Amino acid sequence: LLDKNPKEALDALLLSESPDMSAALAAQRRALEARALADLGKEERALSLLMGDDSEQALQLRAEIYWKQNEYRKLAKVLRRLIALAPPVDGRALSERQAQRLFH
Repeated sequence: LLDKNPKEALDALLLSESPDMSAALAAQRRALEARALADLGKEERALSLLMGDDSEQALQLRAEIYWKQNEYRKLAKVLRRLIALAPPVDGRALSERQAQRLFH
């Protein structure tokens, strides 16, 4: 994925699957597979892989997909969830980290 070759990344993920992976590793691999699918224009498949995953990484990818699809209501819901991960304090501006969560 870093080489901007999502097809090869997807192939590598599929070839290296193992039934005895830890839950954490399986979740990371699903996130990478969803990213590769989204980069290949298969956003609906990517979203289905992310179902039930409320990690920051999954929320950010959902936000990117909804932005590309002009699904602004869904995007707004995801952005609210991202903000809730570390809400701004006392009306202060977002920190650099908070802003990156929203505008990744």
